[in-house]
Amino acid sequence: MKLSDEKDYMNFAKKVGEHLYKGNAPYHIEKFFKKVSEDMPKHCDSKHIKAVADYLMTLYNTKVKEERNLDKNVKKQKASLKGAGSKGYDRNNNQAMINDVMGGGEEEDEYGNEGSGFKREEERDYDFM
Repeated sequence: MKLSDEKDYMNFAKKVGEHLYKGNAPYHIEKFFKKVSEDMPKHCDSKHIKAVADYLMTLYNTKVKEERNLDKNVKKQKASLKGAGSKGYDRNNNQAMINDVMGGGEEEDEYGNEGSGFKREEERDYDFM
């Protein structure tokens, strides 16, 4: 195959791409591109290498953005499956219910605060012996 102009290079790249991406081991594609790019400094100047690197970086950034959006959508779907009522079990801020369960709320504590909640009993109130 003779590579003399841009059209020849584009056709060659298309044929290589068709065979490359049909493979059963996509993790070898990285090795392929590393091997192809090893000799690039011998045949190209820095501007061409920079153009290739910039193009690959653009592809990378686009792919990362797509993956993040996909992850966000999956997390939103999982959150919506739980339902809105599940947060009620996480934390109970109903002070009347807490006081009723913990035994506080109607008596005053030693500082004159009414409804202080659960009051720990003193050790002297227990006879351990």
